[in-house]
Amino acid sequence: MNVTEKIRAEMNAFEQAAATYKDARIITALSGGADSVVLLFALLSLRKDLGFSVEACHVNHNLRGIESDSDERFCEQLCADWNVILHKRSVNVNGMKTTHRSIEDCARIARYDFFEALIAADPQTVIATAHNASDNAETILLNLARGTGLKGLCGIPPVRGRIIRPLLTCGAEEVRAFAAANGLRFVTDATNFSDDYTRNKIRNKIMPVLREINPSFEAAAGRTSDILREDERFLSQSTRFAMSALRIGGGRYDAKKLISLPASVRRRIIADILAENNLYPSHFQVIKIDEMLADGHGKLNIARDFFVIVRKDAVFVENIQQNY
Repeated sequence: MNVTEKIRAEMNAFEQAAATYKDARIITALSGGADSVVLLFALLSLRKDLGFSVEACHVNHNLRGIESDSDERFCEQLCADWNVILHKRSVNVNGMKTTHRSIEDCARIARYDFFEALIAADPQTVIATAHNASDNAETILLNLARGTGLKGLCGIPPVRGRIIRPLLTCGAEEVRAFAAANGLRFVTDATNFSDDYTRNKIRNKIMPVLREINPSFEAAAGRTSDILREDERFLSQSTRFAMSALRIGGGRYDAKKLISLPASVRRRIIADILAENNLYPSHFQVIKIDEMLADGHGKLNIARDFFVIVRKDAVFVENIQQNY
């Protein structure tokens, strides 16, 4: 099965799962690199068969000076040659950097902000990104290195809302072989070969060793993420059901019933209670709240003026500032 056939199979699977791709406008995220060029080429070849239109979008992150501008011109010329509409956005990613955000994170935020704007402008729009099986394996390893729960080990989801990833079953080498076989031109980001970025260290140093151990490592990692994604889906569903049964009104939840639940569900509910208040706790904070539930009382500052309080058999979030 070649890359186009794999993408066709993925698109068919997406259609069965979501039934949203017929007559859709699929906008391919086009960096100019091999993966995104292959994805655009394949989708153009499948559009009549599968009944969708194809456009492209490009974000200039302005991180590499004239190279970034050259990549943008390449995408413009490619889309002109292939008669594809190109949506563009220029972002000063360096200006987004903060103490808690890496350049990589900022660039990703900039891209997905653009994707969401394109989606919001048209209910028929679907964004296709060119993440492949190698990207998925790298993401799993990166999350593992940083410390993660089940969700992080699930890797990159094939579908998230109206963002799809049709290349996710194709390895990086397979994609490049397809590009060569079809005479596709693409640009190469020189920073991909630098170990200054964490993901590049995994790609350049760790992935080759794992391929020595198992030449099909990317496929094996993909199967693992598929299995874990099913487990994650079940636990998330169980959490939603349990959480609805715990509500006692006024943003409060039954602490006694909560503490009786399995730890895997209980801690997810704690995180979801905080997420309802736009608070996203660390693992350490979730554990501390869990300990408060076991004690039957307690108060923990989560962020700014927000506290989680366990009192009188109830757990809730309180904004202290609003009370004055």
